[in-house]
Amino acid sequence: MAHIVIGQKLQSPLLRFDFAQPMYIDKDPFQGLRRFGPFDKDFPERKQFINAILMYPHSYESSVREFCKKLESGFRIYPGYKYIFRQSINIVDEIKVKDNVNPLAFIETFAKEAENYIEIHSTNLPDIVLVFHPEKKHYIDESPYFSAKAVFAKANIPTQSVTIRQLSNNQGLPFVLANISLAIYSKCGGMPWVLSHDDNFPDLVIGVGRSDINQYQHFGFTTLFSKNGSFIYWRSDLPKPIDEYQNSLSKQIVEAIRDYQQRFQTPITKIAFHISGKRTGKREKEAVRKAIEELNLEFKFAIIHISDNAPYWIFDTNTNSYQPEKGLLIQITRHTYLITIEGRLEGKVQLPRKPIKVEIDKSSTISFDEYEYLLTQIYWLSKMNWRGFRPKNIPVSVYYPKLMSYLALRLKNWGEIIDKPNLRRKAWFL
Repeated sequence: MAHIVIGQKLQSPLLRFDFAQPMYIDKDPFQGLRRFGPFDKDFPERKQFINAILMYPHSYESSVREFCKKLESGFRIYPGYKYIFRQSINIVDEIKVKDNVNPLAFIETFAKEAENYIEIHSTNLPDIVLVFHPEKKHYIDESPYFSAKAVFAKANIPTQSVTIRQLSNNQGLPFVLANISLAIYSKCGGMPWVLSHDDNFPDLVIGVGRSDINQYQHFGFTTLFSKNGSFIYWRSDLPKPIDEYQNSLSKQIVEAIRDYQQRFQTPITKIAFHISGKRTGKREKEAVRKAIEELNLEFKFAIIHISDNAPYWIFDTNTNSYQPEKGLLIQITRHTYLITIEGRLEGKVQLPRKPIKVEIDKSSTISFDEYEYLLTQIYWLSKMNWRGFRPKNIPVSVYYPKLMSYLALRLKNWGEIIDKPNLRRKAWFL
């Protein structure tokens, strides 16, 4: 028996590239940055240059230097970091690592060299470290990059990965350089672009995620985004037993909202809580409800479960590719929806992509009349990926907790990193 469902096309997002000029907008993040520069370029606290150090295997010195020259000044269609971000990268030092050792010793060497550098230069540390490293099958959960990243993160310093393979990939190098430059700017606290948002969007979006080490130990992750989609804050904790995990997550949410209040001194009228996972997270929902009660603030809220692994497909039989348009919204029930984040590209062969499934909890106090704003904001947040210029098939409110989960399982000193206040307002995990 056939069922008729309701569908509509969501408005396409526009990205904004200047705080003072609302007309500096573009649909494409790369073209927008080329035309206008980053959103925060005129912020008084923004640096004119960032200090970086290079860390690389000794035998790749010439390749690393050539790569950094192209990163700053440009290569083919990539116009250069300085042109795009109106900011320079100042290479202040280098760490050359001996590379005639076995793979496991190589991991330890990167960590020791990082520790030695921090100890010697503790009063004059850089803004970021570019770590050039091999990418081999030896390195699965542990690698030279993760060993160095753990050490530098403990010292409040973000890192950027560059694999040795990327150094010699001339055909794809412009795209590699563009994505790396974007990640560097974002990890150093920059704000490349924001959404030209609708005033009816919730004031805050809080992404809630979870990672399970095993059936007994669980990580919780909280990320905070403003109405315009910009990243504000992240929080996590040490792995907890399941009965303690819920309280820990609730505490993270309370701390994130209070930090926002203290920092921005602006009223909060609406908050959207985005919960990720294959199944509706009962403990995550309870953590949100407990946090709302503890805050004792007057605001409307929506608790929204977002899944990119739901058993649904959408096909358009009017096209040869059967791929639907992006931004298509399908209503399944009053509280359940599907959204196509990625749609067809005319003239190109594509693998089919699933829509995301969105469930708005019935306990939400934001009214049904405002659901379209909630759903549009979810779609638009897929354009806020500062890790690379391609949008993700999920909103960043769900994607960023996944990135943190990946790191939490690989950085052995996660407990030391989560207590670093200077990192909490930087997207260092990209």
